Amino acid sequence: MNVEYIGKNLRRQIKQKGKTIQEVALAAGISKVALSNILTGKSTPKSGTVIKLASCLNISIDTLLVIPVSLHAIRFRTAKVLSPREKASKEQILLDIPVWLGNYRQLENLLGKSSGLFLPDVKDLDEIEAAHLVRDIAQIKAEAPLCDLVGLVSQLGIKLWLHDFKMKRIFGLSVGIPDGGPAIIVNDNPDISIERKIFTIAHELGHLLFHLASYIAPLEHLEENDEEETQANIFAGELLLPAAGLKKQWEQYKGIAFIDRVLAIKHLYKVSYKTVLYGLIRDGLYKGTSSQLYIDFSQGYRDKYGHDLKNHYEPSEGQSFVAKIDMEPLQKWDLLSTEYQGLVRDAYRNGYISITKAAEMLSLDLSAMRKLQASWEYEADE
Repeated sequence: MNVEYIGKNLRRQIKQKGKTIQEVALAAGISKVALSNILTGKSTPKSGTVIKLASCLNISIDTLLVIPVSLHAIRFRTAKVLSPREKASKEQILLDIPVWLGNYRQLENLLGKSSGLFLPDVKDLDEIEAAHLVRDIAQIKAEAPLCDLVGLVSQLGIKLWLHDFKMKRIFGLSVGIPDGGPAIIVNDNPDISIERKIFTIAHELGHLLFHLASYIAPLEHLEENDEEETQANIFAGELLLPAAGLKKQWEQYKGIAFIDRVLAIKHLYKVSYKTVLYGLIRDGLYKGTSSQLYIDFSQGYRDKYGHDLKNHYEPSEGQSFVAKIDMEPLQKWDLLSTEYQGLVRDAYRNGYISITKAAEMLSLDLSAMRKLQASWEYEADE
């Protein structure tokens, strides 16, 4: 059993779970001193102790034995100073990503489905032009909704992972080519809206197109570059809700109430209501200021539907594209990423991996994996 990294892994898990050393020691049936010695590497735990520690933290034994793999090309920036618990979660994400990417490559190789890289060259284009180029590649009309953003990302050779970060203040990140990317990892925390997750995918795609030179080894706290963030936001806004589409739909829905026009377009294009409001200002379809538009929408929604936006109209000059609370929200079915799971399923059904390995790749316990495997048996033979 590899025990070299147990102390560091255990310390990170304790922080991430918000537990104290005393609580974990008591649950594992060992003394606080014995646990402290394990955490500092002064002593090596017996296999039985490792099992107990993993059990009381509700994690797999492999999580305590994982060997860190260094990432060299990743964009994981935040404008926020993280708490110790959030830092532990961030450290865990940086461990999870190389494992997932390694599994992805292994599955592609087993199935002979290795995808090529098709990122377009946008060095001579602005954000709007780049968004139109990407739409052209996907053969999506200038005014049409981008119904399958996940499929578009895959078409460009980008791996996508919806993964719960166990925190809410970081929405996503992306990985460059040297580390097995390009890849986009989106925080799938249930408290983050589907609208935010969709925008995050488009935003990180913007970074992959425009800012690959800024992908570096992860630091403890690397602040966002405002200019790059703005560029990625503008790209994402035009990709998801192009000016031509907004103008067409705004005219088409002109006979209904202002609030309902916004919400109808929001659902058609699968964006936040704030993305629609931003577009109205961007395209000159609203004669007032952006701050007034957000206030008018908030008040209009309250008057029409009997409840407000809980003061989350967030007046701005257009840099906040997604609402903290999205009215008439999208559902989980509006964003599904299943390519990786499909590779696991195919590898298992073709006999390339065992059910235990499939469970490990999908982060499922064996019982849940057997239920999933049983559901596959309902499918007709291919």
